[in-house]
Amino acid sequence: KLNIAVASNFYQPLIDVLNTDEKMQSLPISLSSGATGVLYAQIKQGAPFDVFLSADSKRPRLLEQQGLASARQTYAKGQLVLWPANNINAQQDLLSFKHRLVIANPKLAPYGKAAEQFLTNHNLEKIFQHRLILANNVNQGFQFIYTKNAAKGILALSQLIQAQQRLPNLNMDFTNYTLIPKDSYDAIEQQLVLLNASKNKQLAKQFIEFVLSSAAQQKISSMGYTTGDQ
Repeated sequence: KLNIAVASNFYQPLIDVLNTDEKMQSLPISLSSGATGVLYAQIKQGAPFDVFLSADSKRPRLLEQQGLASARQTYAKGQLVLWPANNINAQQDLLSFKHRLVIANPKLAPYGKAAEQFLTNHNLEKIFQHRLILANNVNQGFQFIYTKNAAKGILALSQLIQAQQRLPNLNMDFTNYTLIPKDSYDAIEQQLVLLNASKNKQLAKQFIEFVLSSAAQQKISSMGYTTGDQ
């Protein structure tokens, strides 16, 4: 069995990508999803994963430097959105927002770190210093808003794209989000690595080749990510 550790933002997209290929569907693949920082810690503690799909480049690089991984490559680049939004730019929107704001925990989740950078770069960090809800990961942040336990959040574009495709409306508009300018946070470069402790290296290499194939990259690009040199 191939054990894949995948950042929470890419869990459902990965399932969708794998379902487009008969060969991948026939492989015995087990997916474990969570915040990138949590998965990284599990790998360092010896969790038996074969491949790690991170939401950043930092942890894969660290694993490589520590002699725990190889074959590091970028498979997707994430984008931040503010949701729900008021058809104005994100900074103006948040300046008039009086409630609590959801972001993923910056210490664990790259999307949370990027959200924190956006708030800092636009002088919003003090305004929300005591009004942040820190989700364990970006998917939990989405759930807070979807279940109406929070009013607004900084999330991943891919989540809103997926929600439009698969979730019942429930009087929620998944199109009323605002893209956050890419120059207001460090690039969310999502990288994968082959873990050196893998006992299924041949299968793991096939999996990686598929994720990086033009067909898979095209599918990933349609789900709210940029790929290649975009």
